[in-house]
Amino acid sequence: MKLNFAEMRNSLLEENYQTINDIYMKNAKLYHDLNNHLNVLYQLLEKENVSEAKAYIREVSKPIMQLSKSVWTGIDTVDVIINSKVEKMKEKGIPVEVNVEFPDNTNILPHDMCTIISNLLDNAIEATEKLKDPGGVSLVIRRINHFLLIKVSNDAITGKKDFVVFPDTSKENKNLHGWGLPSVRDAVDKYNGSFKCTNRDGKFVVTIMLFYESR
Repeated sequence: MKLNFAEMRNSLLEENYQTINDIYMKNAKLYHDLNNHLNVLYQLLEKENVSEAKAYIREVSKPIMQLSKSVWTGIDTVDVIINSKVEKMKEKGIPVEVNVEFPDNTNILPHDMCTIISNLLDNAIEATEKLKDPGGVSLVIRRINHFLLIKVSNDAITGKKDFVVFPDTSKENKNLHGWGLPSVRDAVDKYNGSFKCTNRDGKFVVTIMLFYESR
């Protein structure tokens, strides 16, 4: 079980960084082909095909837009993760609210934030998709003195339950799934934080408090 957990945690980390790497690679390709793109745009504008030129710009600049849409935390890797999840929800028609206030120069490592946010948002997206009626997702990050509050909520089947640790995975193979929240808890424990899951009034909410130090 420990080996399974380690393998799944590494797989989740690899998936997060692969998302980031793919976006940067697309940008690298765009910059490499910049002269060719400029030449195409010049030819289109020479022929006064303005609408085609605009469409071309929109298409080739998609990788840049993925990186530059919003700065949530000021940490590039974390912002890319949030932007990619927000984009994913928009594509699926899931309403999303993001409200982030992130402190500067903390000892919270970017890969820990990526683990926490990506797993919580992935779980929220998956749960929302299972609802008969469309549901929404909310991400809130707030600093309170030397604590960082992270709250992810999503519409859920009506229930009333607090989980001592976290709910079991609903997927069939328990050994291969359900490692997302344990990975989140591991990251939270590194900062002497607290972790709570609740399902009340049609909302599933994960609330995390991390203690951080300023650098």
